[in-house]
Amino acid sequence: PKLREEFARREDECFRIYGSNFSGGRREASEYENPKPHRLGNAVRPAWDSGILRQAGFEKIEFEIDITNGLWDDKEKLLYGLTPMFMISAEKPEETANVK
Repeated sequence: PKLREEFARREDECFRIYGSNFSGGRREASEYENPKPHRLGNAVRPAWDSGILRQAGFEKIEFEIDITNGLWDDKEKLLYGLTPMFMISAEKPEETANVK
């Protein structure tokens, strides 16, 4: 609920400053008032992804929690900054890379 409230506040601020969001004027915050269950549940990412990759046999798992600074403009940061984009990389050992 707190994240939804903060997203709605950020969306209002985005409309005030920029006159729009990225959804053609449709308020995205209203879509989250009665959220449907998400297939990842309450998973915290990218830690969740890291665990799944390790279970799948990947090694050298590295991630950056927030890569938005080099990718997003100020409007995107305002609107979507609560859930920053992350980057993850992993390597599969050669001896298992071709095994399915």
